[in-house]
Amino acid sequence: MSIYPETIPASIAPASPSRTAASSPSSPSSPSSPSSPSSLVYKQRAGYYAVHYASTDVDPAGAEFVMAADGGGAIAVFKGDVKRGDVKRGDVKRGDVKKGDVKKGDMEPTPADPVTPVYATSNGLAAVPTGQVFVRFAAGVDARDRAAQLQAAGYTTVKVLDFAPQGAWVQAGSIAASLNQLQSLESLENIEIIEPQMLMERSLR
Repeated sequence: MSIYPETIPASIAPASPSRTAASSPSSPSSPSSPSSPSSLVYKQRAGYYAVHYASTDVDPAGAEFVMAADGGGAIAVFKGDVKRGDVKRGDVKRGDVKKGDVKKGDMEPTPADPVTPVYATSNGLAAVPTGQVFVRFAAGVDARDRAAQLQAAGYTTVKVLDFAPQGAWVQAGSIAASLNQLQSLESLENIEIIEPQMLMERSLR
């Protein structure tokens, strides 16, 4: 999946005069929530891929595990290699998810169910990108007022945090685009934190 970066930084803190030592809270603590800047880097894990289902009512055969995605849907992690960025008839190799590989009641992947690489931390914890990116501006800046600048950088606003309106979740046109265009966010005025959302479940064998 060459359209995806080999590595993803967990957190980017652009150098900016607007940054101060005291910053406001970002979002509630969870495996996929933004945190303080760190040197953690996610690296692609060979031999695994993730299917992003639009429905939560899935139990695909052969999946290593299935995670609930924020905002709905489910992400299933499989062993194997896919040829292209979407799963559809003829686009998967033998052993990947395709018609006949799921049990009755399961959902077969379609072109609308994108496939991404699986990434991992240095200790082997699996991490799957959702395509959403958390951004936090300086205190006093309302992310809603930066919608035009975010759009110019290639991102649309998904949600502004009610309790901390300087923070927002944004996304580009695809999961790959969200990850590949992170640099465009770094040049935004008063931006302090950029964190791709990664769902984490367990260590890979």
